[in-house]
Amino acid sequence: MLGAWKTPFQHLVIEMSAMQEAPEAIISKVRYIDEKIPRLQEDIRTVLSQVNPAVKEAENDSPCLGLKSLQVAVEDSHLFAIHSLLNCLQNDAKKVAMCIKVLRC
Repeated sequence: MLGAWKTPFQHLVIEMSAMQEAPEAIISKVRYIDEKIPRLQEDIRTVLSQVNPAVKEAENDSPCLGLKSLQVAVEDSHLFAIHSLLNCLQNDAKKVAMCIKVLRC
């Protein structure tokens, strides 16, 4: 699941940086998360290998379907696409957090 966010987050960093109205605090947060995703992936791989060495992680670096919507020219649609992408990230982050809690037990 985390592998699927690598490319969309790179695009999001570029898109947010290009927006003149985007607050620097939000851009900084997006960059921070983008930098932390690989570390989180590695930590989860480590935990999974300790829990069950036979488990193979499926790399999910497939292109995100929402990336095309980030390229629209209409400002409102563009902002909605960014909002939707961040909403998907929030949902996936909750799923990852739940999986980590289960692994801790």
